[in-house]
Amino acid sequence: MLYTLLRSTLLASCLAVVTTLMRSATAFALETATVDIKGTVAKTLAIEALPANYPVDLSPKQTNKKVKVADLQFGTNNSTGLNVTASGTFSLTNLTTDTQIGFRVAINDETANLGVIPAVYSQSSSLIPLFSTSVAASINSPYSLYIRYSTLEFLDPGIYTATINLAVTDK
Repeated sequence: MLYTLLRSTLLASCLAVVTTLMRSATAFALETATVDIKGTVAKTLAIEALPANYPVDLSPKQTNKKVKVADLQFGTNNSTGLNVTASGTFSLTNLTTDTQIGFRVAINDETANLGVIPAVYSQSSSLIPLFSTSVAASINSPYSLYIRYSTLEFLDPGIYTATINLAVTDK
């Protein structure tokens, strides 16, 4: 019986200690808070084109004539770079007779190849992937747009015009 009484007393003492410890633990409980931080970076994707002051020479019998037709600037803050595409009819058309002189286009990176006339030109189609970068670049980066064309021995007289539409997209 003494054993049972000691056992009951010991058990009650342990419960009292555990209860006291648990009350002390809640008195020292850690409170937390969360702070969410957000920010936005605006897209700087842009393209500018200024016509070059170089005449398009349509003299007869020219083969693979290359002419700079515009100074370009394009850039993006996208770390994967950008793509430039061209669209249009890709032909100089006589305003009076609809006679056409087909051409191909190319872009030269003037930072890497200052004054170099491109050797590789696009295929003629309605939408051409023309140029691509793999890193972000400043909008002030200089590029040049060139066309390459050939003329026949005889062409209808008159003014020949064309429009090239350029679009820039982030990768």
